[in-house]
Amino acid sequence: MSTMQDKKDREWYTAVDELRNEFGDWIDEVGQAQVRRQVPKPDVEAQWRRFEREHLTERPPVAVGFRRYGWMGGALAACLLIGFFLFRRMATEETAPYVGGPTGVRVEAAAGEGMESVTVARGCSHRLVLADGTRVHLSPESWLVYPRVFDGPERRVQLQGEAYFEVQPDAAKPFRVETDKAQVCVLGTHFTVRAYADVPYRVSLMEGAVRVKSLQRADSLVMKPGEDVSLSVGGELEIRPTDGQAEMWQKGFFCYDNTSLRDILKDVCRFYDASLGEVRSASMDKKLHFKAPHTLTLEELVERINSLQGLTLVVKANRQINVE
Repeated sequence: MSTMQDKKDREWYTAVDELRNEFGDWIDEVGQAQVRRQVPKPDVEAQWRRFEREHLTERPPVAVGFRRYGWMGGALAACLLIGFFLFRRMATEETAPYVGGPTGVRVEAAAGEGMESVTVARGCSHRLVLADGTRVHLSPESWLVYPRVFDGPERRVQLQGEAYFEVQPDAAKPFRVETDKAQVCVLGTHFTVRAYADVPYRVSLMEGAVRVKSLQRADSLVMKPGEDVSLSVGGELEIRPTDGQAEMWQKGFFCYDNTSLRDILKDVCRFYDASLGEVRSASMDKKLHFKAPHTLTLEELVERINSLQGLTLVVKANRQINVE
């Protein structure tokens, strides 16, 4: 009897855990919608602790347990269902442009029926979930245009800047990322596209396979995980083993391998909303190997850079970086 009781208890607790995970996923999506609606993100952990305190403090009896507590699973499932439809309705309604104050994120209607754009300011980043379930992490000073609903034969988005994509698989609808220099086509995969105007174009593939097509030439190529593709001045695609920079960025690190101080400081200025001031030395072209967490302050990061090859960087007022 005790064995049967333990089995039923385990099944009951497993079901509650699954409901909790589903509830947390839904809250994550609601968090994406807060940019449009300016609603505060619910405190999931506090609400769950309250639920546990009120309803889950006792171990459920054997037969009576499911009758006594079964209504809770049903009620929570009903809340999830209602919340899901409310979120979908909220996410697809017309909304006014919203500048997210210190978050520096602007969402507004874009040219074309049913299109939206999200602009991320310097010193900021933003995560969003597209209508097909694809997850996007936009880097500082980036811009993405996407449809509210993917209702055509393809899923197309336009990018300026840098973004990491976790594409929801759909063999019937290829996913395309268009930039002013090249196009990336995928079915379902994880990759980063770097398409800033002042740094070389690059695609980094972490999982799956993608086809990159140059818009300046007729050539294209298929990437494998662990590879980077860059674009020459003439539009020629070049493939090489990844240096890990894109993947480490998603994990919260600056990571550079044989990269010039000039290019490193471009990323630093975007990330911290800083600017480059006076440059009094020839250090900008020095190649550096450098790794540091995103959690550092600007001053702490500059101190680390100064420990490399005798560099002297100084942070002035208004977040201006001078190279002496």
